[in-house]
Amino acid sequence: MPGPRSFGAGAAFALALALAACASTPQPVAELPDARFFCADVQRVLAQTSLPVENRVHADFDAFVLSKPSARPLETQQYATAERISCKVKTADHLRVEYGPALAGTDRPCSDYNRRILEAVLATSGREARRRAILEPDQVERMGPEWLKPYEMVRTDPDGSVRIRAKSLLVEWLDPSAQASPPQFRGTHYCHLIAPEHLRALLTAPG
Repeated sequence: MPGPRSFGAGAAFALALALAACASTPQPVAELPDARFFCADVQRVLAQTSLPVENRVHADFDAFVLSKPSARPLETQQYATAERISCKVKTADHLRVEYGPALAGTDRPCSDYNRRILEAVLATSGREARRRAILEPDQVERMGPEWLKPYEMVRTDPDGSVRIRAKSLLVEWLDPSAQASPPQFRGTHYCHLIAPEHLRALLTAPG
């Protein structure tokens, strides 16, 4: 039986080039959803689930404030302005309890979806925009009224860098400290996210 084949120098060099080309090939950027389904996609990404999601879009901010996401049926809540998209979604642990452990992962921070927005914007905004963009960790709140307060979503540094921050509130369904709370307040994950076109305008504005 013939032994293992060895590559000559030329073949090894060609293989190295092929591997380098594969490594340098950019990964496809996920497309952002239609605005009507935005928070449904946030739900799927942050809870790492493929469950079908209904998304309720509110035109009135006060109605959005009073709204709550639900696990069954799985429904998210959304309110948007020109600068910001606010989402109320369910936590991964509540979905695992409701639908089974295989149908949701673990909760990811709101900044993970801001990163998704950023990458989609940068895909069509040029190298200078990428140089200017800095994604910050979430500003985490513990209470709904604090999450609703205005905050510094974007800060521009003297050098022109644009810092983007999400604001989040996470109350896990199984959190022992939340067990005395009404069920509608448990298993909730709230995010304030930057609106894609607002981010594009910030990153492509003259420095």
